[in-house]
Amino acid sequence: MISKTFIKISQGLIARVIFTLPDSLWADTIYLVGDFNEWSPSSHPLERRRDGAWTLTLDLPVGRTFEFYYLRDGQWMSDSQADGYVHAPDGITSFLVVTDPHADERLAATEMAPLHILPPHTPPTVR
Repeated sequence: MISKTFIKISQGLIARVIFTLPDSLWADTIYLVGDFNEWSPSSHPLERRRDGAWTLTLDLPVGRTFEFYYLRDGQWMSDSQADGYVHAPDGITSFLVVTDPHADERLAATEMAPLHILPPHTPPTVR
C-alpha cells in the first residue's frame, strides 16, 4: 500500500509517502529502489514493524512522478497498489508514485465522468 500526505514546510509543499508491504511477505531484506535514489539497490531499506508489516517513509518533491520497485532478498518485486506502471524497452516494468496533490481528484473525476460520444463531424462546444 502507498499512502501520501502533503505537508507544508518552510521551503514549500512536500509529499510524505509511506510505502507499506503486508506482514505475510516473507523476506530477510526489502529495499525500495527508484529514480529518487538513483536506482540504488541498498540506500532505502524497509523496516519490519512489530506487527510484521514492512514500511518506509519518504519525503518527496511535489508535482512529480517517480519510478520505483522493490528488491526483496535480491529479487525484483512489483507493487499492485502503485499509481501506475511503465514498461521499458528492455522488458523491465517500473512502478509509479505520483506526488501531485490533485492527481487523485482528477483521476476520480475522470473515472466518474460519463463518456460523451459525438456523432462524426459534430464540433465540440466549449462550456
